[in-house]
Amino acid sequence: MAFRRDASPKAFRSNMPPKAFRTNTPRLIGPLLAGLSFSAACPPYDLWPLAWLVPALVLLPLRNASKGVAYIGGTLYAVVIGTLITSWAPHAASAYFEHDPWTSRFFILAVHVTNPGIPCGLMALAYASFAGRADRLRRPLLGAFLWVACEWVRTWSLGWELLAHSQHENLALIQISDVLGAYGVSFVMVAVSLAVGEWLIEFARRRSVQTDWRPIAVPAFLLVGVLAYGFVRLAAPVSDESDLVSVAVVQGDVPNQFRWQRQHFGRAVATYARLTDELIGDSTPDLIIWPENAVSFYLNREGMMRSQIGRLASRAKHGIVLGAPRRGAGTDAFNSAYHLEPNGSVGGVYDKRYLLPFGEFDPFLALRGEAPEGPTYVGGDRPTILQAGPYALGPMICFEVLYPDLARDLVRQGAEILVNLSNDSWMDPGDGNAPRQHFSMAVFRAIEARRYLVRASASGVSGIVDPTGRVIDRVTSGKSGGVVAGVRPQSEITPYVALGDMWIAAGILWTLSLVVVWRPSPRVAPFEVVATDG
Repeated sequence: MAFRRDASPKAFRSNMPPKAFRTNTPRLIGPLLAGLSFSAACPPYDLWPLAWLVPALVLLPLRNASKGVAYIGGTLYAVVIGTLITSWAPHAASAYFEHDPWTSRFFILAVHVTNPGIPCGLMALAYASFAGRADRLRRPLLGAFLWVACEWVRTWSLGWELLAHSQHENLALIQISDVLGAYGVSFVMVAVSLAVGEWLIEFARRRSVQTDWRPIAVPAFLLVGVLAYGFVRLAAPVSDESDLVSVAVVQGDVPNQFRWQRQHFGRAVATYARLTDELIGDSTPDLIIWPENAVSFYLNREGMMRSQIGRLASRAKHGIVLGAPRRGAGTDAFNSAYHLEPNGSVGGVYDKRYLLPFGEFDPFLALRGEAPEGPTYVGGDRPTILQAGPYALGPMICFEVLYPDLARDLVRQGAEILVNLSNDSWMDPGDGNAPRQHFSMAVFRAIEARRYLVRASASGVSGIVDPTGRVIDRVTSGKSGGVVAGVRPQSEITPYVALGDMWIAAGILWTLSLVVVWRPSPRVAPFEVVATDG
């Protein structure tokens, strides 16, 4: 933009951007930096300390911002993390829907704006509206409850990479998940981040070491208590070597183009049979685990193929668990987990309960008034325990491992070992990022329920996680192979399994009480931007 040399100050001011733009634009820099920081904190980079900066960068610049700017700031953060962390999503959309690359990108952008965009936008809006009603001692807790409520809502559809998930290698911190779930880890991180952030801002303003330390006291006490609990849990013995169950997990890495073609059914079974034989050799494990869609034909209608797999089931004391579709009545089909007994008979079947929107079903089909063409996936109606000999297995298929309530349901039904069958190959463009992220989030289900988690993925990451979140062994993405390890059936019922997320509901009620009970405190905004007329 060019200005005349003889322009008067008034004329110069008339060419400047509007005051609102100059005042509010800097507030959005924080959410933008937060999105970049959180993306670096998650797999594949795993720079997890950066995640502690994120809540302060998102919320503190938006405190006392206008409602529109606050919502935009929260949505901006959500779109940045969605775009960077799930950079593989356009590839997945193209693979599932056969869209061209640009259509896939616009579709995924629309998804990010919706979720996590709407929940994060509303969180930032609520913080901007309520923060002025709380004093400095309560504001960090207010922000933490709002953040956790946002993550809770996000998980209703797909809670991919919550704040806590970035800490999957920080084992001492995440042990509290057996009491408060992964949301509890996020709560502590947000409270500490906001308290320290506000203290640093106040220190910078006063330039004095006499800055009030009290607002940091409660979050610091929480953090110390959580870490102390974590170290105690990590120091406790996990299992007795004498009563371990030997589990063989096989990862086939069969190309997707061979999965759904009938002429290749035998090839897939042969691949898994060869890998199983190579993995267990002359030994006899207690269980063999194959991944989701290890075979892609209707196992309940292919007696000959089922007989071939049944012969492999006899290699284990208590048979084999594998993923395969199941044909129901009419046009109904199910994404299922089968347990085949050592004699080849079907010991039990679990039908996937939470189907992937657009991938396994079209949510707009009924609105368009169209009838499905051919077999259509429908969801199962109940949690199912697969009884493999004396051991009660709790199966989850693919993204179901992201839902804490499903794991809790299984444990309450008696599951002693959690089993996650997955096929991440369709969302992996070759960099392995999505499978690594998926595996890191699955770790939390093991800690929340204090169960061993056995994960078999078609192309990785497969592995076995103990009840403290330690990875006993794994097969990385894009490889064929397997692992054999011992797991121990567990019967403990943790506080999180028993009570779930009731504490979040209590926190939301406490937050709403701000509007009625608390008196407004002085509205001094961090990162205050002073606008002048020139």
